[in-house]
Amino acid sequence: MLRSLAGIVDVRPREIRRVGGMFALLGLIIATAYILKPVRSSLFLSEFGSEQLPYVYIVVAIVLGVVAAGFGKWVPRANLPRLLAGASYFFALQLLVFWLAIDSGWPFTGFVFYVWVSIFTAVMPSLFWLLANYIFYANEGRRLFPVVMAGGLLGSILGGAITSFLVRFVETKGLLLSAIVLLIGVGLLVRWNTVEQRERMAERRMDLAREEKSGARPDDKPWRLVARSRYLSMIAALIVLTTMTSTLVDYQFNTAVEQSFETTDAMTGFFGTFFAAINIVAFVLQLLVVGRLLSRLGVAAGLAILPLALLSSSIAFLLFPRLLTAALVKTSDDGLSNSVNKSSVEVLYLPISLAVKTRLKSWLDMFVERTSRGLAGVTILMVTGVFSLSVNEISLVVIALLLPWLALVVLSQREYVKTFQDSLSRRDISDVTSQMNDPASLSVFRQALDDADDRELVYVLELLQGVDAPELLERVIALSSHHDANVRRASLRLLRGASTPPELSDFPSRARDPDPGAAAEAMALWVRTNPDEGYRALQTFVREGETGRIDAVLDILDLTEELVTEADIESFVIERCNRDDPADRRLAARAAGFLRGDSPGVLRLPGLLKDPEIDVARAAALSIGRLRHAPGFPLLITALSRRPLRAAARKAIASFGVDRLESLTERLRDEQEDVDIRRALPSTLVELADIDDTRVMVMSVIMNILPHSDRRLHYQAIKALGKLRTRFPEMRFSRSEVDRLQKREAFELGALASLLDGVKSRMPALESHGLLVRVLEERMEFTRERIFRLWGLIHPPNEVFGAWDRIAKGQPAVRATALEYLHNVLSPYDRTSLLPLVEATSSAEVHEISRKLLGTSRLTFTEALTRLLRHRDYWVAASAATLAGELEGAPLKAELASLKEHPSEIVREAVENALSNNSY
Repeated sequence: MLRSLAGIVDVRPREIRRVGGMFALLGLIIATAYILKPVRSSLFLSEFGSEQLPYVYIVVAIVLGVVAAGFGKWVPRANLPRLLAGASYFFALQLLVFWLAIDSGWPFTGFVFYVWVSIFTAVMPSLFWLLANYIFYANEGRRLFPVVMAGGLLGSILGGAITSFLVRFVETKGLLLSAIVLLIGVGLLVRWNTVEQRERMAERRMDLAREEKSGARPDDKPWRLVARSRYLSMIAALIVLTTMTSTLVDYQFNTAVEQSFETTDAMTGFFGTFFAAINIVAFVLQLLVVGRLLSRLGVAAGLAILPLALLSSSIAFLLFPRLLTAALVKTSDDGLSNSVNKSSVEVLYLPISLAVKTRLKSWLDMFVERTSRGLAGVTILMVTGVFSLSVNEISLVVIALLLPWLALVVLSQREYVKTFQDSLSRRDISDVTSQMNDPASLSVFRQALDDADDRELVYVLELLQGVDAPELLERVIALSSHHDANVRRASLRLLRGASTPPELSDFPSRARDPDPGAAAEAMALWVRTNPDEGYRALQTFVREGETGRIDAVLDILDLTEELVTEADIESFVIERCNRDDPADRRLAARAAGFLRGDSPGVLRLPGLLKDPEIDVARAAALSIGRLRHAPGFPLLITALSRRPLRAAARKAIASFGVDRLESLTERLRDEQEDVDIRRALPSTLVELADIDDTRVMVMSVIMNILPHSDRRLHYQAIKALGKLRTRFPEMRFSRSEVDRLQKREAFELGALASLLDGVKSRMPALESHGLLVRVLEERMEFTRERIFRLWGLIHPPNEVFGAWDRIAKGQPAVRATALEYLHNVLSPYDRTSLLPLVEATSSAEVHEISRKLLGTSRLTFTEALTRLLRHRDYWVAASAATLAGELEGAPLKAELASLKEHPSEIVREAVENALSNNSY
C-alpha cells in the first residue's frame, strides 16, 4: 500500500519498508484501542452513568502517575522493541482475564476496565512513538510522521468498523477476543520491524553511546528537565491544555450519548460507527494534507488547527446542545487530535536529543497527560457541583482553555527554530573591560593567572590585552619570566600596553631570550620605558643580523612606534635585497614597507614582488600595500594569477582603498583578462567594501556577472558574496536575484544527477569510468555548496554554513538536525523545491526528485557521455573523452573527432589520446 502511495506522499524509495512497517504497527495498536474504547465507555456508562466520569478521570490520573514514575526509571534503560512486544503480549493476557470477569458478572468490572484501558492507551502509543523517534531522524520525522500517523488513523477506522460489525454477533464482551488477536499481531510485527531496521537501530545505539560518552545523557528527573527548559515547558503546557480540553469534550459527548441510547450494545455500536466515520475523514486529511501543511507552513500551523476547530464547534454546542453538535465537538477533538495535532506535537520532539527524549517522553505522555485528565475531572466536579453549569455550558470552560492554548501555538514556531539554531551556534567570552570593574571577576582572573596551565595562561593574557589592570601587574611581571615562551611573549606584550609600563631590571638578558618573539617583545618594552638605552641595544640587535630576531622586531614595528631610524632601515634594505639567501631578501622586502614612498629601498619592491621565492614575493606585496605605492598597483593585480601569492596581493590591493574600485571592476568585466586574475577579483573587491556605498557597489558588480559560463569564476563570485554577507550581516540582498541564481543551481544539480545516472547505467570495468563518476559526484557536491552559499545571502550565514558543514560531514543524527533547522528557516519554495535536492543522499534520488520538480530527463549511457563531451566544465569533458576512447567498438568516434579544435588544451589532449587508442 505504501509503495502505491509513495507518489502521493513524500516517501522516498529507500524509506518505504521502514515507513510501511511503522505504519502497520501503529495501525494495529490504534485499531486495538478503538475496539477497547467503545467497550470501555459503554460498560462504564451502563453500570455507573456519566455523572461518575469525573471520579474515574481522577483515579486514572493517580494510577498513571504511579505507572509513569516506574516508566521514567525503566524505559531509558530498556530495549524498546522488546519492551513494546512484551507489553503487547502482557496486555493480551490481561484482556483474557477481563473477558472472564465480564462473562462472570464481577462487580466494578466496568470501573476497573475503564482505568485499565486508559493505561493501555497511554502506554502502547507512548512506547510506539519512542520507537518512532528512535528509528526516524529529525528531518525524516517531519516528512514521515504524518504518513505513519495515517496508519494510526487507518487503524482507528478498522477498529471502529470491527466494533460496529461484530457487536451484533458477539455482544460487547466478545470484542475483547478480537483485541487479543490484534495485540498478538503487534508483538509479531515489532519483531519483524526490529529485524528490518537493524542497521538503523545500530546507528541510533551509537548516537546514544556518543551522547552518553560526551556527558549529554541526562541524569535529572524529567520534571527538572522541563523546569530548566523554556522549550520543554512549552511542550508540557501544550499537553496540559490539550488533555484538559479533550477530557471536558469527552465528558460532554459521553453524557449526550448516554441520554440518547438505552442499551449497552446500542451504545457500543454507536461508538464504533462514530469513531470509524470521523477517522475516515481524519485519515484522508492525514494522508493528503498534514504532511504538505507541516512542510510548507511549519509546525505552528499544524498546532493551530485543533484549537481553532474546537473553538467554533464548542460555540455551536453551547448555543445548540444536541447529540449532533456534541458529535461535532468530539469529531473536532478526536479527528484532529489523532491526525494533524498528534503529528505536529511529535514534530516538536525532533530538536530534543535522543537521550533526553527517551527519558522525558513517556513521562509527559503518561504522567503529565493523565494528571491533566485528573485535573479536568476535578474541574468538572467543581463547575457542575459548585457553579451548577449544565453540560453545554461547560463549553465556556473549554473556550477559556483554548485562549492560552492558541497563545502557546504562536510562540511554538519561534522556540522550535531557536532550539535547532542553538545546536548549531557557539559563544565566546566578550566584554572583558567591563568585567574588570567587578571585584568577583578580578578575583577569577587573579586565580587564573596563579593556577592555570600554560595554554590557559596564554588565553587569559590575550583576553587582558588592551585592558588597564594595575591590580594584576605584579602577577603579569612574574609571568614574563615563565618557562613557556608563549606565556613570556603574551606577558611582555600586556606589560607594554599598560598605561604605566614597568621598567624591568634585567632588560639586557631578556633581549637575549632564546625565543626571538619574546626577545623582540622585551626589546619593545625596553625602548618604551627607557628610549635611549633601549634604542642603542636595538641597533646592535639589528646589526648582528640573525634572521629570526630581525623578523620578530619587524613584527613589533607593526604594532608600536618606530623603534629604529629610517636611515637604518634604508641601509638594511639595500644591503640585503640582492642576497642569495631568500630569508635575507624577504627581510629586505618587509623592512622596505617602513620607508617613505620615494626612497631607493622602496624602488626595490617591484623586483622583489617578482621573486621566484613565494615568501619574498608575499613580503613585497604587503609592503607595497602598506606604502600604497602607486607604481606597484598593476603588479599586484598581475600577482593575483599566482595562487600562493593571491591572499597577500588581495590584502595589499585593499590597502589602496575605494579609489581603485572602478579599475578593478573594469578588469573583472573584461572577457580578455587573464582568467586566473578574473577568478581572484571578486574576493579582492570584497576587501574594499569598508563603507556602505562601496558595499552596495561591490555587491552589484559581482551579482551582475552571475551566472557565468566559467564555473570557477561563478563559484568565486558566489563565495565572495558570502564573505560580504559574513563581514556585514546587516546587508540585504535582493531575494528575487538570489532566487534566480538558486533556480539555475537547482537545474544544474538535476542535470548533473541525470548525467551521472546515465553514466552509471553501464558499468564497464574501466578506471576511466570510475574517474568520471567521481568527477561528476564532486561537481554535484560543489553545486550543493553553492546552493548553501546563496542561502547564506538571505538567512544568517553562520547558521547556514554550520548546517552545511554538518550535512556534508556530520553523523546521521547531526545531519538530520541541521536539515530540520533549515526546513524551519527557509521559504516555502526553498523547502519544497531546493531542500529535497540537497537532502537526497544519492544521485539516483536527486535525479528522481529533479524529474518531478524540474522535469529533467532520463538518459542512456551513450546520450549522457555525448553530452558530457561538450560539457562547459573542461575537466568533466576531458574525463568523458578519456572514457569514450576506451570503449569497445569506438561508438563516439565522430563526436570525438569534432572536438579536435576544442578551446581547452586539456580537452584537446584527452581527445587526441582517445582517437589514438587502438579501439579507434
